[in-house]
Amino acid sequence: MKKKIRYIEEIYTDKYRTLYQAIQIDIDYDKKSKGLHSKSVRAMVNPNLSILLKRRYLTDIYELVKEEIIGDDK
Repeated sequence: MKKKIRYIEEIYTDKYRTLYQAIQIDIDYDKKSKGLHSKSVRAMVNPNLSILLKRRYLTDIYELVKEEIIGDDK
């Protein structure tokens, strides 16, 4: 059975890996707002945290569907 993705969780860090910030985007709300929800949530990320480290796709009960490790070059 294919699980429906409801949330995207993104974890950002700086180049020294000393600060971290996670944001969570509601996919259903983002579709209703035509992409403005995700744009406004991503705008709240600290500008010093320029590396997207991980992206996790979660169901409506927060089960992990898929995890992408993006910015981990170490």
